[in-house]
Amino acid sequence: FKTADGRWEVRTYTTAHGLPDLEINDIVPDSAVYLWLASSQGLCRFKEPEMREQQPKPVLSHLIANGDIINFAAQQSFEYDHNHLKINFLTLNFRQFGQINYRYRLRENEAWNYTSNRNVELANLAPGGYRFEVQSQDEEARWSESCHWNFEIRPPWWATWWFRGMAIGCF
Repeated sequence: FKTADGRWEVRTYTTAHGLPDLEINDIVPDSAVYLWLASSQGLCRFKEPEMREQQPKPVLSHLIANGDIINFAAQQSFEYDHNHLKINFLTLNFRQFGQINYRYRLRENEAWNYTSNRNVELANLAPGGYRFEVQSQDEEARWSESCHWNFEIRPPWWATWWFRGMAIGCF
């Protein structure tokens, strides 16, 4: 397609954009706006979809800790034995018919984990601070802004600094 400033731009379109099939056999322009596309699925009159600014960021919907449903809070703290979390999230994008890719991580410097599921199970988390971050991908393969949630798994009482200090003092 030709941009407003006269440059040519190549864009990738899929069935999420309205194509009948990913294998296109012939293209015939109908006007400056429409194209006729021939595929093995039939003939289609195609109009370039309007580009959206950005995919909406995901929303954290449910949190389950050791089987108990818990409300999200800005900064949450869990006991050391409540370290099995299930986090549900979602993004509304009707163009993708529920086929949305996500990526998440637990710390900013970690690598992303990719999934098409709308939930993540985190089992046996070690004590410490975490920042759960999730993004969703739109039909243009662009990633959304991050939705994040900070939480902490507290250490058991016998692994705290004050207990170790008292034990050393008593010894």
